[in-house]
Amino acid sequence: MAISNRIAATVALCCSAWSLAYVVYSSSPRGHAWYSSLAKRWFDDYKGGVPIITLALPLLIMGSFSAICVVGRPSSAAASAAASYQHYIYAPRCWPLAIPCMLHRRIKRVLSRSNFDMVSFIFVVIPCLIYFVSGIYRHLYGHDLSREKQIKEVSNAGGQMAMIALSFFLVPVARHSVLLDLMGWQQEKAIRIHIWSGRMCILGVSFHGLGHMLRWYVINEKVIYMLLPETGCWRYHNEEYETTKCTSCNCYDLFRNFTGLVAFVSLLVIGFSSLCYIRRARYKTFYTLHLILGPASLLFSILHWNRMVLFICPSMLYYVATTVPVLVRLFRSRTNENGIKIVSATELSNPTSTGFTRMRSCVCLTFEVDDEAARQFSAGKYLKLSVPAISRISHPFTVNKGVGTKGRNQMQIIFRVTGPFTRALADMLLTPRQTNSSKGSTILAPLAVMDGFYGQKNLAEKVCSHDVAVIVAGGVGITPYLSLLSELCSIRQRTAEASLGDIQQIREIQFHWICRDEALMDYVKREFILPAFHAGTGGSTAPTIRFVIHSTSRDTADDAAVRRYSGTECTDDEFCLDDPRTLTLASGGLPYSPSRFAVASTTTMRGNLPIFLTFASMAWAGLAVVWFMYNRYASKSEILSRSYGILAVIPISLIVGAVANIAIEKFDAENSLTSWNIARKHAYIGLGGGNKGGSSDDQYGHEMVTHESSEAGLSLPEMSIGREQPSKLANGDTELQAKVPENNGLDAFSIEHSYGRPSLLSILSCLDAAHSPGVFVCGPTTMVKDVKSTSRLRYSMQLQQCLYVASPHIHEETFEL
Repeated sequence: MAISNRIAATVALCCSAWSLAYVVYSSSPRGHAWYSSLAKRWFDDYKGGVPIITLALPLLIMGSFSAICVVGRPSSAAASAAASYQHYIYAPRCWPLAIPCMLHRRIKRVLSRSNFDMVSFIFVVIPCLIYFVSGIYRHLYGHDLSREKQIKEVSNAGGQMAMIALSFFLVPVARHSVLLDLMGWQQEKAIRIHIWSGRMCILGVSFHGLGHMLRWYVINEKVIYMLLPETGCWRYHNEEYETTKCTSCNCYDLFRNFTGLVAFVSLLVIGFSSLCYIRRARYKTFYTLHLILGPASLLFSILHWNRMVLFICPSMLYYVATTVPVLVRLFRSRTNENGIKIVSATELSNPTSTGFTRMRSCVCLTFEVDDEAARQFSAGKYLKLSVPAISRISHPFTVNKGVGTKGRNQMQIIFRVTGPFTRALADMLLTPRQTNSSKGSTILAPLAVMDGFYGQKNLAEKVCSHDVAVIVAGGVGITPYLSLLSELCSIRQRTAEASLGDIQQIREIQFHWICRDEALMDYVKREFILPAFHAGTGGSTAPTIRFVIHSTSRDTADDAAVRRYSGTECTDDEFCLDDPRTLTLASGGLPYSPSRFAVASTTTMRGNLPIFLTFASMAWAGLAVVWFMYNRYASKSEILSRSYGILAVIPISLIVGAVANIAIEKFDAENSLTSWNIARKHAYIGLGGGNKGGSSDDQYGHEMVTHESSEAGLSLPEMSIGREQPSKLANGDTELQAKVPENNGLDAFSIEHSYGRPSLLSILSCLDAAHSPGVFVCGPTTMVKDVKSTSRLRYSMQLQQCLYVASPHIHEETFEL
């Protein structure tokens, strides 16, 4: 770990511990008194200063340090291996940072392997519940209160719990989040923290609202009259109006209750639309409700209570500082640069089908990239693609670098046509518009913009950290592993020349691809497997790489033999079918370049200056404006003035985002940043939205989930294994099952082709003698569950036989929906 990364990790741990201590301890009587005195000393406001000191300042300090200090690793494998030893080289010189950095590395490893639902329960649910219970204890213990006052204090404790949950719930969903990159968390996994924060917020708001309704019932007030302001109250500044239907309140009380009701209903609708079934079946509705009701719920929460803006501003400012520059760039890419340059579209249809229909078929989209994109790319990455002519919603797609005939400046997206968005995209790519020009007829590509890269880092190193690794993919779920195959072959070539740390540990890698789409299998073999095969046959003999294709498109009776290719036996002609239909498209866009505002996209702190300056300008200026408006204009008896601070942040962020994008483009055009190691071939940044393994669609959810909810290459019924027979995959008792061919260990790289559904027990049999086994899986939900259960079943069975075996580490590909 670089020294700058250590500094950021140390600061992040200290700030996180400070904020977590506040949530756990501040609601107790002693904690409340101590934090109030601290806020009084620093801000001369013992109430408003507390959330600034304990929540806003720590989060923005963490973000600022991460934006300037977190640097990426060198692109070459030798440099990456050398960088891995910096921890030991610099440890004696930076001993004050050694302990927090070692703690950070340990936490990072544990959390990367943990279920993020469990992480959310430990760091979100439990602290919020402690804050809630402590608040009730502080207000009720030792106080002789009436029944109405007791209900009021208990209800307010629920609202305060929701307030705490809102203070950090936007951090996991921010684009190119600097803190997630520091922790090494994938956004599609860390979003579970956002989900659980939202659930705790809805729970707290519900408890708060229902409790006050009970209180009104106790004091003989009608609930409907307490929630809806009277006609006379809607006249602005009519403070002298006396309510007629409410005996114990005034117009301010009614408006406060009304704003709380709107926030409560908005949160309930958002929570209901986020349910798995609704999110997947009506994704467009889910997205639209989030886009409209999300900001509305925050705004009305701020109007409901005068200090709510101080608790919401930390996560809101963090989200604005990381996301607005990207959105501004997306808008400029669409309006000024005509999006990205699409090269071609390839139609992958089964040759045996009669009357080709694009539904359920696959399409390969090829587009150009610049040198910076090629440098930053690694296996397992995905981009967020937006096609304004189809939908304004960004969709995530796994991206792979072209191998073989494809040049270094081209990348590919393979997706299956399953829903409205992918169907419309395929139609636009394969039946595009034609224009007649002086040079003849031209086929135009649709305007598209992208943003990335997203996804896990160093997937090849994760595979090589095990001595035996088994990679199981189903259907289009192979897409995250296509570039991985090429990287592993390159590693084999270099192991004989240099020591690469953990890479020396790996001795066997097995790919098992279960698929029934013959056109997809043929294209992947031609474009990815065979070029990697020919490149990986030389060099070192370790690790051995075995790629097995299990075709489920026909019965084993048709062709029960196993075709095995190794050495120089394999040729393109004998292994592949005819070339698929490819349309060359004309695009007015520019080659794709990664977002400049992605942290760790450079290898020096100087290269992070654009990110740091943009983040710091938005975050700290926004915090100053919020605090100024709170002190100067916010009132305890007036509603609208409470929103001035947060509304002022919007134009500030847009101005700073536009200036940052224009400045970066101008500097790039003048080549003035080349010494910062961030010079680009083109003066632009491409943008869009995210997922892995194919495409996501409007009919599926936006929440981070596993493969079951995506239409992407990792998803549901479009994958190769039939959902109607989930148990047969694990048990291996189906008549379509084919025995997995055994490897004799003589070949460093072999390709095998079998027919029929394989047995997972035989697929995982190579893990028996492994000291550090690893299982990587990507596919439909039933397949993923079967692989995980089968690997654990084998482990438990061997333990019962008193055999020494290592527990396999299961890595499951997830993505955003």
